[in-house]
Amino acid sequence: MNNGAKFGIIAAAIAIAIGASVALTMSGPDPVEPVAPVEPVEPTDEPDGIRTVDVGVLLPATGDLASHGNENKIALEFAVEDFNEYLAEKGADWRMNLVAEDTQSNPVVALEKVQSLNSKGIKYALGPESSAETRNIMSYADSNDMIILSPSSTSPKLAVADNIFRFVPDDTKQGKVVATLLMDSGIKVVVPIYRGDVWGDGLFESTQESFTEMGGMVAEGIRYNPEITTFSTEAEVLSKAVDAQLAEYANDEVGVFVIGFDEVVHLFNSAIEYDTLNSVSWFGSDGNAGAAPLVEDARSAEFATNTGFVATQFAASDNEVSKMLRANFEDLTGSTPSNNYVFSSYDSLWVLGLSMEEVGFDALAIKEQLPATGMAYTGALGTVMLNDAGDLAISDYELWSVIDGEWSATARYDAATGEIMATGKMMMDEPAEVTTVNVGVLLPATGDLASHGNENKIALEFAVEDFNEYLAEKGADWRMNLVAEDTQSNPVVALEKVQSLNSKGIKYALGPESSAETRNIMSYADSNDMIILSPSSTSPKLAVADNIFRFVPDDTKQGKVVATLLMDSGIKVVVPIYRGDVWGDGLFESTQESFTEMGGMVAEGIRYNPEITTFSTEAEVLSKAVDAQLAEYANDEVGVFVIGFDEVVHLFNSAIEYDTLNSVSWFGSDGNAGAAPLVEDARSAEFATNTGFVATQFAASDNEVSKMLRANFEDLTGSTPSNNYVFSSYDSLWVLGLSMEEVGFDALAIKEQLPATGMAYTGALGTVMLNDAGDLAISDYELWSVIDGEWSATARYDAATGEIMSK
Repeated sequence: MNNGAKFGIIAAAIAIAIGASVALTMSGPDPVEPVAPVEPVEPTDEPDGIRTVDVGVLLPATGDLASHGNENKIALEFAVEDFNEYLAEKGADWRMNLVAEDTQSNPVVALEKVQSLNSKGIKYALGPESSAETRNIMSYADSNDMIILSPSSTSPKLAVADNIFRFVPDDTKQGKVVATLLMDSGIKVVVPIYRGDVWGDGLFESTQESFTEMGGMVAEGIRYNPEITTFSTEAEVLSKAVDAQLAEYANDEVGVFVIGFDEVVHLFNSAIEYDTLNSVSWFGSDGNAGAAPLVEDARSAEFATNTGFVATQFAASDNEVSKMLRANFEDLTGSTPSNNYVFSSYDSLWVLGLSMEEVGFDALAIKEQLPATGMAYTGALGTVMLNDAGDLAISDYELWSVIDGEWSATARYDAATGEIMATGKMMMDEPAEVTTVNVGVLLPATGDLASHGNENKIALEFAVEDFNEYLAEKGADWRMNLVAEDTQSNPVVALEKVQSLNSKGIKYALGPESSAETRNIMSYADSNDMIILSPSSTSPKLAVADNIFRFVPDDTKQGKVVATLLMDSGIKVVVPIYRGDVWGDGLFESTQESFTEMGGMVAEGIRYNPEITTFSTEAEVLSKAVDAQLAEYANDEVGVFVIGFDEVVHLFNSAIEYDTLNSVSWFGSDGNAGAAPLVEDARSAEFATNTGFVATQFAASDNEVSKMLRANFEDLTGSTPSNNYVFSSYDSLWVLGLSMEEVGFDALAIKEQLPATGMAYTGALGTVMLNDAGDLAISDYELWSVIDGEWSATARYDAATGEIMSK
């Protein structure tokens, strides 16, 4: 399996949510008369039983956009190879096949090609490249129930709910980026020259609107015919227009903004003849950013270099998928991709294919599924979040410059803050003597994990106070400030809260509490370059290299501890009851694997809905399951293993009614160890005591930092912490802060620094050694029991020896 397949499989393994409907409307040019309905091609049976699903490709191999089109076709060929390997490994009975058509960068030809695909029964197509081509096929696609996924059409005029999905942001976003670039460059007046088509008009209008709102002025410019191939007349007119502005403004206050495709090479070859046009700064867009033809032509490259030409284009994520695709592209072609549409091309095929896998091959069913698939998928773009118009909802932008005749990405526009930062530039450059750096806190103040969340928030408040005192003593010119959000122990709310933090420009957050919440924000954090430090998420299913750092070991370790505890307790068969979420599933599976390897048996148990609040039915079913085992085993050979959070109180209140459930030993995990609600409820505490309930949780170090934190906690609350995540919470803030001190405030720089900082730091956990997945690499575990209605740490599991020793 190649790297593409491997990373695709990681993306595909994410659970697919049910997609929201996308409203169907008619828009674009005059409607095309629908042809006689053509039934979609059903996958054809191959001799070996593998069926083929044809997907159209509408990209230009010739014309003004050939350089982009040919690169995007390469990306699609990588994608289909990787996706088909993914299908093969899953044992699927179908494969995808690409049917390529050359649109010639021509809207009329694009319509002919999509009609040709439809006549063959092909109801899905990837492309076309330009907005002009896309506009010309919109009505036909709608009236013939065809689904089109464009990797590069950006005109705001096409941002409507229809059968076109665009894996790029529309140009209302790019217009704002260009306007910000002009303002930051000191430009007071800009003279535009742009293609007279739906893309050129749309980007010009959005840039004009944004730049004017910011206080700039847009002079009358030139709207040229997209079919021209020489620009001698246009260059002369443009020179006179710039001259007119230089009569009032200085050269460094006047700019030229060009909106075009590969034909800009010819414009530059004409413009270089005019001193006026060489004397001002030039700006471009995604039509040129990184484009090889512009720098392969010597005179064009010279002009771009001399005028400091800067062009904008939307940004891909810097993740394993994009790195893999870039590397594969370089291996094949000997050069890097000249445009980021290769990344949207790659992802568009995967999202289409995964949607087919989810709902089948009906085009309209796929249309309904695409948005949900995009949200669950993580690819070269990160998460593909589509808005109501079916376009990529949000993206950062890169700024590309021609330096010494070669393209270079020199800066990045942060969509969350609206600011442009030179590549690698620190975010902190405010004039105040002491600057505040905001850090998000994603913890539950309500819900099933509130008891843990509120304690961990206390630990973070101690940590930020201590860390800011440390900064003050060092004479540092910044302080850390916590911005807390209540996730309500709810994965959906957790995603809303991390999105809220990002909208405020906050790129670092401490939390969330549970693995279900963490899983639901992973893709968003990765795609938006946010760094998340969780003190308590432990599911093995999340142990991947991403932007999430977990200051706890993953549950492959805890599963082994629980299995060892069961064996040491003489348990031969265990009946599980566990939360039906990513945490419960992960800990159950790891415990099952370890206990089975040790010779134990795991009976069929109960996977319960995390949202239930009463357990009368579950307790009855559990009682029968235990009874079934007691027919063969003695009471002291049968155990119940519960994996849950504070809702276990309700389970215990129901279980106490059954003699069978009172007659065997019960075991738990870090979701309950030390939890106050379980012993504050009298019946729950009685049941836990009677059944010898023992729960495991990872251990903090017994050092001066942990002792100090425990003492401060007791002074404030009057009780000891009920969970050890207070220690990982405290340390997570310190490791984040010390990393900021080392490398500055850029989130991705901090991401690279965190493991080294953890190794050099000694805190409540001791040394914070993070593994390749960014999780705590190793830890001992404590065993907590309810004795006379109160929690007590009674034993310790030594990770080095794999043995449990009484305290």
